[in-house]
Amino acid sequence: MAKNISMLCLLSLGTLALSGCAQGGLGMGRAAMTQAATDNAQLAAQMQDLNQRIQRFDADNNALQTEVARLQQQLGVTEEEKSLLREQLAAMTQQLQQAQVATQEVDQRLNALQASTRFNGGATISANNSLTQRLKTVEIAGLEVRQDGDVIRVELPSDKVFSAGTTQLNQLGTTYLDQVAAAIRRYYPRQIVGVEGHFDSQSLANSSYTTHQLTATQAIAVLHQLTRSGLPEKQLFTMSMGDSRPLFSNGDPNGQARNRRVEIVIYPETYESS
Repeated sequence: MAKNISMLCLLSLGTLALSGCAQGGLGMGRAAMTQAATDNAQLAAQMQDLNQRIQRFDADNNALQTEVARLQQQLGVTEEEKSLLREQLAAMTQQLQQAQVATQEVDQRLNALQASTRFNGGATISANNSLTQRLKTVEIAGLEVRQDGDVIRVELPSDKVFSAGTTQLNQLGTTYLDQVAAAIRRYYPRQIVGVEGHFDSQSLANSSYTTHQLTATQAIAVLHQLTRSGLPEKQLFTMSMGDSRPLFSNGDPNGQARNRRVEIVIYPETYESS
């Protein structure tokens, strides 16, 4: 009995020992699993962080590539601007050289004009002084003669010297031009003479002609009459001014009439006769 009781006790003790061992092993497995889960969560977090960093790096890389492309485009524009500036500088340099040449030519002409000019009888006078002194000598009834800087202007009203509605000189116009030509032959035989045609800005509003076309025809008609009156053709030239040089307002009929005119302009420069 006692032996049986001892056996039972031993069996009980063994069972208890085995039970304790089993419970101890299960506790250790659960701890390991918990640690592994924690490690996995940390690794996942680290991987997520690394993925986010990679995405940010990719975005930054794309932004840098875009900026590089923009800078390269700006560099190309800058090169085009540099090329354009070089072309403009070359053009301006050429214009400056041309202006310098023109200035030299003007200086030469000015020196020639300021030089003494000998007329019949050996009298020596300056060209500009000659024109100023002789301005009052040219007096033609019905015409206005005025000094305009270095030139003399003889004004012929178009309404008086041309037949109405035409570019043909009338008898009064021919008489005026014969007198003008006689004065030029007497006092300014070597001076260059220009014939300027002027008009108002209203009278041809509904016409097929432009003011430049009309004034060009009128100026040529005056030039032809001056040559018929004895002036050399190479002494004369014409200019069609249209309505670009009004003397009076075109807002009223009187101003318009005054602006319709032909001006004979006597210059201080002389022409070369041959």
